[in-house]
Amino acid sequence: MSEESQNKSGSAFERDLFCAQLGELVEKRGAIAHICKNAGLNRQQFNRYLSGENIPSLATAYRIASALGVSLDSLAGQAVTRETDPEKMPLDQLFNENASPNTGLVEPGFYWEVTRYGDPSDQFVLSLTHFIPQKTGGLYYRYNQAARADGTIVPQEFWGRYYEAEGKVTVFQTNIRVRNTMGSMALRRLDGYGAELAGQKMGHRFISGARVTTSITALKFIGRQVEQEPNQLLTGIKLRSEIPADIMVLYDSVLALSEAEPGRLHF
Repeated sequence: MSEESQNKSGSAFERDLFCAQLGELVEKRGAIAHICKNAGLNRQQFNRYLSGENIPSLATAYRIASALGVSLDSLAGQAVTRETDPEKMPLDQLFNENASPNTGLVEPGFYWEVTRYGDPSDQFVLSLTHFIPQKTGGLYYRYNQAARADGTIVPQEFWGRYYEAEGKVTVFQTNIRVRNTMGSMALRRLDGYGAELAGQKMGHRFISGARVTTSITALKFIGRQVEQEPNQLLTGIKLRSEIPADIMVLYDSVLALSEAEPGRLHF
């Protein structure tokens, strides 16, 4: 599916927020032709993003951010900073200064990500996850569908960053649609499981009072390239019987490992 058709699905709020931030950055830096050239975009396509008609894919947004000389968080209007004394340090700078160069723990591409939904429960959240490498760590994108109380289906999208250090992959993420949830994951490669990843997920939900949840998660590698739309339609809150058997075999193995060796998959 083309990027144009993919990204007309964003809400009016998201498109307005993105185009406002993009317009502000372009006004500061100017030279649209130069920005388009460095981002590998034609002027017509870029104007659609400026007008709010479309929002770019994650990969295209990264190219635009690089052409503008800003972080992806800044382009999305979500600059994340840490208070220091006496300065604020951007999260991207923290990654670049403290994380190790990639060591190959993460195979770039798409994964099925499965996590138990509630506990105890025979329901699971099945997501389509994409790891996009950079020199140090990379970008994390996760998509799954969710059902409202009235039965309508809405997309859930999470953007974040990951880095590799001391044999572990750490991910920081936030819900870019609802904006009341952020989380982190500590992942490890499993012996004998190829590119599969497993670990613990921690979520922080800021609604009706702050709430923190933890759960075991497993990620099964699909491939470097997949057709995103048909696979996204398979995501959501699922019964065990609705999830492909090989994914549940991996999850059960990870769960058994976490119970047999407490702490191995934890932060």
